[in-house]
Amino acid sequence: MQSFEMQLGGRTFTVETGKMAKQANGAVLVRYGETVVLVTATASDEPREGVDFFPLTVDYEEKMYAVGKIPGGFIKREGRPGESAILCSRLIDRPIRPLFPEGYRNDVQIVATVMSVEHDNAPEIAAMIGASCALTISDIPFLGPIAGVRVGRVDGQFIINPNVEQREVSDLNLTIAGSRDAVMMVEAGANELPEEVILEAILFGHEEIKKIVAFQDEIQKACGKEKREVKLFAVPEELEKAIREYATDKLDQAVRNPDKLARDEDISNVKAEAMNDKKAEIIKAKLNGVNSIAAAKQKGCKVTTVEQITFAAPAMIPALQASEPALSGAVFATPKGKFSSHPVKGNAGVYVFQVTDKKQLPGKFDAKQYAEQVAMQNMRTMFQSIQQDLQRKADVVDNRYLFM
Repeated sequence: MQSFEMQLGGRTFTVETGKMAKQANGAVLVRYGETVVLVTATASDEPREGVDFFPLTVDYEEKMYAVGKIPGGFIKREGRPGESAILCSRLIDRPIRPLFPEGYRNDVQIVATVMSVEHDNAPEIAAMIGASCALTISDIPFLGPIAGVRVGRVDGQFIINPNVEQREVSDLNLTIAGSRDAVMMVEAGANELPEEVILEAILFGHEEIKKIVAFQDEIQKACGKEKREVKLFAVPEELEKAIREYATDKLDQAVRNPDKLARDEDISNVKAEAMNDKKAEIIKAKLNGVNSIAAAKQKGCKVTTVEQITFAAPAMIPALQASEPALSGAVFATPKGKFSSHPVKGNAGVYVFQVTDKKQLPGKFDAKQYAEQVAMQNMRTMFQSIQQDLQRKADVVDNRYLFM
């Protein structure tokens, strides 16, 4: 077991690793005063199939034993997360989600279990820093670390992580999270303070965040794992270019509509038009544009992904249809199957892939349907990217757009 300490808000902040949850990709036990939180980070080995988003789950688990209580009454078991636990999960999710590689589709779960609570030391702050620590020392690709602090203001003086007495008289309750370079998340409540004071409080908290990030860098150097190589989802350049040329101007007009309901309808209409216009063309190109994969196979490159296997040769498509067997043997593709390559008779430049593990045959495989799913997933991803780019440039204020 390894233990690391620093002073945070005038109290000892300790991170322990190597003793608990050893099977997780990364795990730390965080002690902040008498508050204790166990945080684990785990990730799947392979990307989740058929999703166009990053499947990150953050679970903040509050237990009554953490404050010395036992559930009583008719229900003697702890139920679903309460409102506070859900909000704490979101508090952790927001600053870490943008720091995973773009196109990362592996399932990632962050579980923060509160073991003990001292009310002067907020467990949600310990859990946030612990989540960053667990990810930082794990082999999960993460562009952190990050940290979070709570800033109070008593008698005109800013305080990092104020205790219960200080929070009762504080005219500011500000929670911020960020990296060494930027503030990434702000939650605030205040008693009619001027903007200059809020900005000063954010900068004051960020200076403390920099110290916590440097503390995590030391932990990573001492016991961090080497980051794994992962497959990142990427939209084909040709598809990105085609969708941007077709939809950017139309989406730009749609997002400028000051009426929210009408704006949402306009955006949906643009997406539907582009889907119908481009889908057939994209699927056709997907089924036939396979020369580069076959060429890569000839050069000895390893072809392993389901998408590449499915479209490794145009001759595979009719072979997958029972009514038109075009090859001397059935050809299948499945995410969990074991594949072996064989040259097609009469065409040594084209390779097909045949499942050798018969137990994992998916049955009748519709290649065209699969191509359509891949195309639709790519287009949804592109629309999200274009829409985010455009909406970053425009903020709706009193039904008017202010362009940055």
